[in-house]
Amino acid sequence: MRSTFYGLEIARKGLHVSQANLEVTAHNIANANTKGYSRQQVIQKAIEPGTGLGLFTTYGGYAVGGGVDIQQVRQIRDAYLDMQYRKESTALGEWEVKRDMLAYIEAIFNEPSESGINTVLNEFFNALQALSLNPEDPTTRATVQQKALALTENIRNVYTKLEGLQREANQAIISHVNDINSFAREIAALNEQIFKFESTGRPANDLRDQRNLIVDNLSKIVQVSVYEDASGRFRVDIGGQTLVNHTKVYELDTIPRSSSINGMPYPKNNHVDVDELVEVVWKDTGERVNITGGMLKGFIDMRDGIGGREQPLPGVPEELSGIPPTAGQFQPAPNQNTEYGIPYYMRMWNLFAHTLMITFNEIHSQGYTLKGETGIYFFSDGSANFDPANVRQPIAKFITISDEIRNDWNNIAAIYFDDEDIANGMDPQNGFNPADAKGNNKNILRLLDLRHKTYVPECDNMDNFTKALISTLGVASRQSAHMADNQEVLVNEMDKRRQSVSGVSLDEEMANMVRFQHAYNASARILTAIDEMLETLINRMGVVGR
Repeated sequence: MRSTFYGLEIARKGLHVSQANLEVTAHNIANANTKGYSRQQVIQKAIEPGTGLGLFTTYGGYAVGGGVDIQQVRQIRDAYLDMQYRKESTALGEWEVKRDMLAYIEAIFNEPSESGINTVLNEFFNALQALSLNPEDPTTRATVQQKALALTENIRNVYTKLEGLQREANQAIISHVNDINSFAREIAALNEQIFKFESTGRPANDLRDQRNLIVDNLSKIVQVSVYEDASGRFRVDIGGQTLVNHTKVYELDTIPRSSSINGMPYPKNNHVDVDELVEVVWKDTGERVNITGGMLKGFIDMRDGIGGREQPLPGVPEELSGIPPTAGQFQPAPNQNTEYGIPYYMRMWNLFAHTLMITFNEIHSQGYTLKGETGIYFFSDGSANFDPANVRQPIAKFITISDEIRNDWNNIAAIYFDDEDIANGMDPQNGFNPADAKGNNKNILRLLDLRHKTYVPECDNMDNFTKALISTLGVASRQSAHMADNQEVLVNEMDKRRQSVSGVSLDEEMANMVRFQHAYNASARILTAIDEMLETLINRMGVVGR
């Protein structure tokens, strides 16, 4: 037999559930603009009729249920959309870094402009052209000297800025490794809180939102994989190795190259690299971290990318020296990163400066000055005792005009005696005074010929070398910009799809608020009606005839 107060309990449960729905709706509305928040929903379940002895509530063969109860307050998320968003965010982080770094390299080269390498190189050769027309003119010689200074200053300035950019990329890597460790510790702390909270049977939706937001931020820095087992233990992996395993954190570390940890050596990747670049390793083991995406990969590719195997610098061409060229000055470094990063442009810039110095010096040293002197080098590495056989590396960082040219422009060797001159008796080896060869400009013509010779490796001539390098940079920069733009569209699209599932719609929540308010009022009205029925039963039944 059913209880007299059975209907009161049903109405009470209806009030309770409607109030819970209103509270969750209020929570959703309050967090409509909270980053990372996922809307929540009360999952209700009808209470089946009681079947215990004495609890049958039948009416002509059917039973009345016990009202409504709350199963859970559910967080609305789609794990597949989360995975897709993080995947695209990882690619976006990588391409944004490459786009910004390549744009900065373009700004360093500053082409085309009045102060770019093509302009100063043209001005230098134009000054030499003018000198070839009047080889004894002091004004023209002074112009050649100043244009040479401008050229070498441009080469040094570009190279120094590229070194500075490589250091900045290295510092960004260190900073992002620290960020990864910080995020890992936060995830582990949240894992512990969520596990303890949910072990009592209560949902930890807001804590899960915080954790998912951290994983979102982490996925832009480095490619990660996340897993959660049936018991609620959460794991984050990088490159197949564990970063966070529930409450345990396996931190990353940065080890300077040319050092070792646990017996593992970390040599320089490229000969052009600045000192103290770091390798990203696991702190416990010293093994390199397999970084396959994200901002961290973007910075590593830009810092280490040599564009292929680094090659030895060439020797003096046999055509200029008359002897076979010497072996290269260094062997290929052990770099496997073939991206077109900062080291590629440093290597090519150094190759340009090296070729310019050795070929120009070789020809210039074979000519004679206005004073009849020979063996004078035009360019040097800035050292007090310049040795062309042992030039300071990288040449692009130190190249300047020699002290002889700097101190006296008359030391520009314009005079040269070819076979025809020697046949006509103008042979310095047989007593002819080179200072008497007025108007001789043959060495200047030989120097001008360098502009169009094929002495620069990987390019047809010196003039086109810089243009080809800038063109390569422009293509890489545009590609990275296009890739970043495409990834941004994909990330925005995935975010919209996530928001369509997890985001808070104020219109929908307002409609829910009205619906739950009406349900609450209806339950309250049922409670009032049953109360009136009970009052009649208790206070008014059986009073007739008293």
